[in-house]
Amino acid sequence: MTAQTDNQPKASKRRSRKWRVLILVLCSLLGLIAFVFSLPFIIGAVLMMTEGKETHKDISPEEVSRQVALGLMCWEILAPKPSGETQWKRSWDSIASRVRGIRGYHTSDSFHGDGIDCYEFELSTDLAAELRAALAGVEPRKPPWYIPDTSAPSWWPKRWPSDVQCYERDGKYFFLPSAGTRAWWFTFRT
Repeated sequence: MTAQTDNQPKASKRRSRKWRVLILVLCSLLGLIAFVFSLPFIIGAVLMMTEGKETHKDISPEEVSRQVALGLMCWEILAPKPSGETQWKRSWDSIASRVRGIRGYHTSDSFHGDGIDCYEFELSTDLAAELRAALAGVEPRKPPWYIPDTSAPSWWPKRWPSDVQCYERDGKYFFLPSAGTRAWWFTFRT
């Protein structure tokens, strides 16, 4: 009888150990599941903390010329997009040589790249005339009198010349007065 009594405590100890291990495994699994399901919220919180850290930088006049030329090419205002890398580069260089950048401004958030681009530039007389002729059949928009973004540079016009025409496509705005060679380009990047 003594042998039987000694085996019962060992068996009950083994069963209680199995239950503890089972409970520990179940708790670990529940903790892991909770962590996996809360991960999107943790990532969202981290992103919200980093959002709003916007960078601002001035753009060189040369880069303004290149970016404006690229924008005009993509709009296909003057001609269809060129095919082939050589034709593309030649066309881009040709338009950029007729745009004299004055100043540019770029903002970007630290995560998505959302922001704005503001460019002020002079067009060559012949390019300004070509653009006015090409845009003659396009209905201009009323220019926005302000940019709904507090990060616009101080030099960006608060009021537009009375004869300015505003052309918009895909969040890009081209401001061209009916006379003169000064113009502006604005892009919302989202």
